Amino acid sequence: MMDFTLIPEGLRIMAYGMGTTFTILILFYFMIKVLLRLFPHREQ
Repeated sequence: MMDFTLIPEGLRIMAYGMGTTFTILILFYFMIKVLLRLFPHREQ
Protein backbone atom coordinates (compact mmCIF):
# COMPACT_ATOMS: atom_id res chain seq x y z
CA MET A 1 0.00 0.00 0.00
CA MET A 2 1.16 3.52 -0.76
CA ASP A 3 1.35 6.16 1.95
CA PHE A 4 -0.72 9.01 0.56
CA THR A 5 0.70 11.48 3.10
CA LEU A 6 3.97 11.46 1.13
CA ILE A 7 2.28 12.60 -2.09
CA PRO A 8 2.22 16.38 -2.68
CA GLU A 9 -1.23 17.96 -2.86
CA GLY A 10 -0.89 18.93 -6.53
CA LEU A 11 0.01 15.41 -7.60
CA ARG A 12 -2.86 14.00 -5.54
CA ILE A 13 -5.35 16.38 -7.17
CA MET A 14 -3.91 15.52 -10.60
CA ALA A 15 -4.25 11.79 -9.88
CA TYR A 16 -7.86 12.22 -8.74
CA GLY A 17 -8.58 14.28 -11.87
CA MET A 18 -7.08 11.68 -14.19
CA GLY A 19 -8.93 8.87 -12.43
CA THR A 20 -12.22 10.75 -12.66
CA THR A 21 -11.64 11.55 -16.34
CA PHE A 22 -10.77 7.91 -17.06
CA THR A 23 -13.91 6.72 -15.25
CA ILE A 24 -16.11 9.17 -17.17
CA LEU A 25 -14.54 8.08 -20.47
CA ILE A 26 -15.25 4.41 -19.66
CA LEU A 27 -18.84 5.25 -18.68
CA PHE A 28 -19.36 7.15 -21.95
CA TYR A 29 -17.84 4.25 -23.90
CA PHE A 30 -20.23 1.73 -22.36
CA MET A 31 -23.20 4.10 -22.72
CA ILE A 32 -22.48 4.50 -26.44
CA LYS A 33 -22.07 0.73 -26.88
CA VAL A 34 -25.41 0.12 -25.14
CA LEU A 35 -27.13 2.84 -27.16
CA LEU A 36 -25.77 1.41 -30.42
CA ARG A 37 -27.04 -2.00 -29.39
CA LEU A 38 -30.48 -0.63 -28.51
CA PHE A 39 -30.73 1.47 -31.67
CA PRO A 40 -28.84 -0.38 -34.41
CA HIS A 41 -27.93 1.80 -37.39
CA ARG A 42 -28.10 -0.13 -40.63
CA GLU A 43 -27.17 2.77 -42.91
CA GLN A 44 -23.89 1.30 -44.13
